[in-house]
Amino acid sequence: MTLRRFLGVIAALVTVAAGTVAAAPVARAADPVVVLASDFENGTTQGWFGRGSAALAVSPDAPHAGAASLLTTGRTATWNGPGRDVLGLLAPGATYAIRAQVRLAPGAADAAMHLTMQRTPTGGAQTFERVASATGTAAGWAELLGEYSYQADSSELQLYLESDDAGVSYYLDDLTITQTAPPPNGPPDEAGAVSDFEGGTTQGWSSRIGRETVAVTAADAHGGQRSLLTSNRAAAFDGPAFNVLGKMTKGKKYALSVWVKLAPGEPAVDMRLSLERRLAGTQAFQTIAAGNGVTSGQWVQLSGTFVLGVDVDFLTVYVETAGGTASFYIDDFALTFLPAKPIQADIPSLKDVLSGDFPIGAAASPADTVGEKAKLLTKHFSSITPGNAMKWDATEPTEGNFTFGDADTLASFAAANGIKLRGHTLVWHSQTPDWVFQHPDGTPLTANPADKALLLRRLETHIRAVAGRYADQIYAWDVANEVVDENQPDGLRRSPWYVITGLDYLRTAFRVAHEVAPKAKLFINDYNTEYPRKRVAFFNLVRKLRAEGVPIDGVGHQLHINIERQRLDEIEKTFQAFAKLGVEQQVTELDVSANFDFVQSLPSFPPDVIAAQGYRYRDLFNLFRRYRDDLTAVTVWGSADDGTWLKSFPFPRLDQPLLFDEDLQAKPAYWGIVDPSRLPQLTRTLRTPAAHPRVDGQRDLQWTLLPGTDVFSAGKLRGQFQTRWDGRFLYVDVEVTDPTRDPADAVDLFVDQDNAKTTTFGPGDAKYRVRRDGRHTAGLIAATRPTATGYRMEAAIPLRAAGTLDRPLGFDLRLSDVHSGQTASWNDNQQAQDTDTSRWGTLTLATPVGQVDVGRGTPVIDGTPDRIWAHASQVSPQVHVTGTAGATATAKLLWDASHLYVLATVHDPTLDASSPNAFEQDSVELFVDPDNSKNTGYNDDDGQYRINFNNAQTISGNFG
Repeated sequence: MTLRRFLGVIAALVTVAAGTVAAAPVARAADPVVVLASDFENGTTQGWFGRGSAALAVSPDAPHAGAASLLTTGRTATWNGPGRDVLGLLAPGATYAIRAQVRLAPGAADAAMHLTMQRTPTGGAQTFERVASATGTAAGWAELLGEYSYQADSSELQLYLESDDAGVSYYLDDLTITQTAPPPNGPPDEAGAVSDFEGGTTQGWSSRIGRETVAVTAADAHGGQRSLLTSNRAAAFDGPAFNVLGKMTKGKKYALSVWVKLAPGEPAVDMRLSLERRLAGTQAFQTIAAGNGVTSGQWVQLSGTFVLGVDVDFLTVYVETAGGTASFYIDDFALTFLPAKPIQADIPSLKDVLSGDFPIGAAASPADTVGEKAKLLTKHFSSITPGNAMKWDATEPTEGNFTFGDADTLASFAAANGIKLRGHTLVWHSQTPDWVFQHPDGTPLTANPADKALLLRRLETHIRAVAGRYADQIYAWDVANEVVDENQPDGLRRSPWYVITGLDYLRTAFRVAHEVAPKAKLFINDYNTEYPRKRVAFFNLVRKLRAEGVPIDGVGHQLHINIERQRLDEIEKTFQAFAKLGVEQQVTELDVSANFDFVQSLPSFPPDVIAAQGYRYRDLFNLFRRYRDDLTAVTVWGSADDGTWLKSFPFPRLDQPLLFDEDLQAKPAYWGIVDPSRLPQLTRTLRTPAAHPRVDGQRDLQWTLLPGTDVFSAGKLRGQFQTRWDGRFLYVDVEVTDPTRDPADAVDLFVDQDNAKTTTFGPGDAKYRVRRDGRHTAGLIAATRPTATGYRMEAAIPLRAAGTLDRPLGFDLRLSDVHSGQTASWNDNQQAQDTDTSRWGTLTLATPVGQVDVGRGTPVIDGTPDRIWAHASQVSPQVHVTGTAGATATAKLLWDASHLYVLATVHDPTLDASSPNAFEQDSVELFVDPDNSKNTGYNDDDGQYRINFNNAQTISGNFG
């Protein structure tokens, strides 16, 4: 799903990284050198001049030290004040401490005072960089102390003193500029930077907006004795900012890290390390790293990497909150240059390997068009999709004002390198500016004819401008994105587009796109189309619109999946369903999360997980190849793990979902597509519940308690199997899909009873074969039966020693199809010798699957048990998931055609609902999986129902 909601405008490579970024300290000068000292003792202004209407005079009335200071009067604007040209005094790349004393004229009210640097980079636009701030008073002198450094050659460099009070008069005295670090020996853009605030200066950090207060404090620190406190914030984006123009340059990669903590008493809030860039006055913002639930009790590190992909004349990093105006500390900031690792030039190109099947593309940002990332794109991918650069917020942030900088960068790169370009996306409920759904006065549009006409007019204007600009280059557009909501009765998302216009926004979008870009294929794109209810809702919508004549050429299946879900047979059902509509199909946003669900967060991924991901990509692309006649392209959502959106969604965590790692090197995921024989050895694991099924080829109730484990081949051969055990046997049940019906088709079973994982058979190792016609290895109990799509096999393998709980067994299962010569193995040992037990998986003997027979009945739900409950089935929760003591309960169950009924009786002497989190209140939670699919995440019908002792109810699931 293209959920870039939390990413902002992505115009560079962004990664949230785990662990601490090791930064090389910035070199410090051994002997600080004073390059400017202004004390006004000689009676002159010493090179200072009045800006705007400001009048300057040396005055004996209020010296800080000595006999004179500089008085400024006659100001009529905040920027009026004393200025001093320092171009030539300050060297690019060097670091300077700037210190000054200020005092307001008698009778003046307290006012904010700022030292600011006005700078114009050579050939660039004028910028204003805050150096230091303090509150000025007429009662005494206040010190302004800051640190400043600039990198790029400049044609103007002017330091000046200003005040938020445009009319206040003030004194300036004893200003010094001291070089504390010389220019770096190496390139300035590789020198990096650190800020620890231990010297008492802000070290170049300043107020980003100008209204917030940024000051060094000893009240708290992550390391050392000091940190930087930001307070008096008026908006979430207010915060401390650090100028990195010249410290970071186009095409180079950097690690950034900062520690954050809220001030005492502030409520928890999500925080971000962000970046603002500008070119010729056009702004763009993006998130470098994020942290959830930052509190006042613990320091949290925000760390990520960044590659600048476009030209800029302004570049700052800053710290902000996701909402609110909480005061916060930052400490131990580090910016570190990361040398690029060359891509592997000697491996096969993906686009060449897949040339006979379908084009392979990747989502891209401007950062991917420079350096090694550009080489990776041009070597492996035949198309690119702008991940964010063509969305509404990037192309028309305010009405009628179009900005195509990032989109043009990607379009030019594609054209220069012979790469096809996909457009993404013209209409979406997310990343659309608020103004689109508002009147000029800011009031929201509503569902009336006038507002509908206004909104559709805006949509048409936008599409004509954006799609029309790239009409000769973009070969396919995701015209509409994520418009389906399978939880609604009609299957349509209740976005402002739909609420105000009904389906007319889709009709308009496709009509106008077809008019301005007649050569482009027009797609409707959505996520979770591999889930049954979403598939049906999506199918019905596309069928309806096409029947009306809406020019929809194709459907896009995003396929944001993980290592286990969704099952390949459900993905296949989606391809089969839409093939009946006669539309093109594309996989548009493929990635395979290395996390197994939406809540898992690991500091690193074991090698087996990354290997399993490689096999998952192998199986996916085997499926795609089988449907090459229906799939006209496959696009992965990013070229390498350093640029995946899954680092920030659904919350900041480690993920590695793509084909190349963060150093742009090929992963098992790549080899799973290109050459599966090079996949690393994998040891799969499976828990085997205790049971005693009958071996007769029939499907006992026991085999319905768990879903089968998938086994795939490159072709149509596939299967699902389960295992059980008792004291004497290991039982195996296999459902084989194999339509060729050759009697010699077979299932091979491999058992290593010691789980020794050796390269040759030991005393407890054996291979058993069961043919499709029922013939089998001696000593094995086995039976087979034909099915509509193949055959079913059951077997009982004698255990050399009695089965015991938690005993591990080496195991593998291999399917063979005589007609095609294909094989399929659970642990993928089909290339190994049969006697090599080191390539087999592991079964662990486990407790039985819990089950209870539930009687039929319909009680009244009123909190008082009916008589019908007297003979109902009862269960008692005995397993402590968290903790070892607390409440106890029993539960009775009944059912009828519409409901499952539960009567829970809880014994809990201390009832507590004080937590704002429902899951931390005393409650009963019921988990229901109606089709007993036992997935690692919710399917369409799965639900988690929570009722606390006050009858407060919450529901979680995919059904709304």
